Amino acid sequence: MLKIIYNVIDRRGRTDFHFADIWLTRGDTLLASVTLALTRAVEYVPSAEDEVKFVVKKRKRDTTPLIEQEIDLNTMMLEVDADDTASLRCGDYPYYIEITYADGVVDTFLQGTLHLMEK
Repeated sequence: MLKIIYNVIDRRGRTDFHFADIWLTRGDTLLASVTLALTRAVEYVPSAEDEVKFVVKKRKRDTTPLIEQEIDLNTMMLEVDADDTASLRCGDYPYYIEITYADGVVDTFLQGTLHLMEK
């Protein structure tokens, strides 16, 4: 299982982006544990009203995502079904993970490239 542990979340308008690439075989399930941090030593636990999502696009500038998956706030597990990755061609896709706080503030805290490979 992939474990994503990134970002200092900045609620004052400063964004501390982190980059992480994911390599996945096309048609496989993506399972990842996501940990958010206020600082490198303090984990952020989302409230029930927060929303964390994983978004994959064909190109960064596209407005319509190829995959958009909410991350379960109770487990902080990202699970993208095998059918979702099987429907994409092999190649490189930009992705990001963002949190929308209960008050509407949005922080994109992780972005990178999803590399889909053939079996």
